[in-house]
This record gives sequence, structure tokens and C-alpha cells, in this order.
Amino acid sequence: MSSLFNSAITLFKKFNSDSCKNDAGVPYTYFEDVNATVSKMMVNQSYQADCILNNNKTKRRICSLKNDFGYTEDEIVASENLKLEQVRYFIKDCPERIDLTNKEKTQICDLKLEGLSVKTIANVLKTPDSLFPKIEAHYNTCPTLPPTTQPPLPSTVETKICKLKAIMSVEEVIEFYSEYPKEQVKAAYQSCS
Repeated sequence: MSSLFNSAITLFKKFNSDSCKNDAGVPYTYFEDVNATVSKMMVNQSYQADCILNNNKTKRRICSLKNDFGYTEDEIVASENLKLEQVRYFIKDCPERIDLTNKEKTQICDLKLEGLSVKTIANVLKTPDSLFPKIEAHYNTCPTLPPTTQPPLPSTVETKICKLKAIMSVEEVIEFYSEYPKEQVKAAYQSCS
């Protein structure tokens, strides 16, 4: 504001002095008066001193990056060359999200393949609670890995497990044969007569 005022003063220097008025009879205007008038107009018309914050096109783009593409505040700052405070100003008035982003849908399936539950995934994604039904629905459409089957224990190991049963607990036998899956060692131990 001050740079605009100072530019105007240099253009109309002969009209602005404390002792005279311009040809139209308008007296000298001080910066403080102009600033107060503009500030009052900004409040009345809901405008911000930071001009970028008055740009509806920028606001729509920021909301789209957040809601449609799942950008974080920091990602928006970097991609739009804005300050964090500006991004937060725009985001606070974005409409509520109604759907998952493609990025989130991919993350849901990736995390499901890692063995995470739908509730855990919802917590990881930090989406609004209103999107939980969509997370759950998408989770149910994700592919799952077929269960892995372990090769059976060698018969010689099963025989040794049965011999060790007489002198060791199941936990000790599992520890002794730690190179084999615990469930298989335990099952062999329990099947011994």
C-alpha cells in the first residue's frame, strides 16, 4: 500500500503539499488517511491485505490440489510458490471432501497388501471420518495376495521333534528348530503320539 501511495505522490508532487489543494479543491491526502479508508473498505467487502488471498481462481486451484489430488500443505506451498500461511488461509474454507483421491486409493490397496486393517489404513491416511465408508468400500475391492504355503517339514525333522517331545517343551523345540515356521514345528510336536 505504501509503495502505491508513494508512487502516486511522485506523479502528482505539485498537487500534494500541506499548504495547498489541487485544481479540483481536494486537499492533500496523508498515507494514514488513505490506508484507513482502504482498510475499512477491505473489511466491508471481505478483502485481504495480501492480494493473492482475494483470488478465487487460486482458491479453487488450492482446494482442488488438496481434495482431488491429496496434496499436503507443504506440497501445495512448493507447487504453487505460496507461503504456508497463504495455503492455510485457502484450505480453511475448502469444501468438505466427498471422495478419495487416486493417490489414496492406491495407498489403500498397497497397505492392504502389507496386511493392515481398514481401520489402521484410515488412521494412516488421516482422512476425514466421513470418508471411512469409502475407504472400507475401496479396501474390499483391492486384490489380496494368495496365502503362502510353506513346504512341509522334512520327515526326518518330524521324527526328531517327536523324540525331543519326551525331554523338551513345545517352546524349547520351536526355539531349537527356529529355522522352520513356528506353526509347523508346533503342529508336528502336537501330532506326536
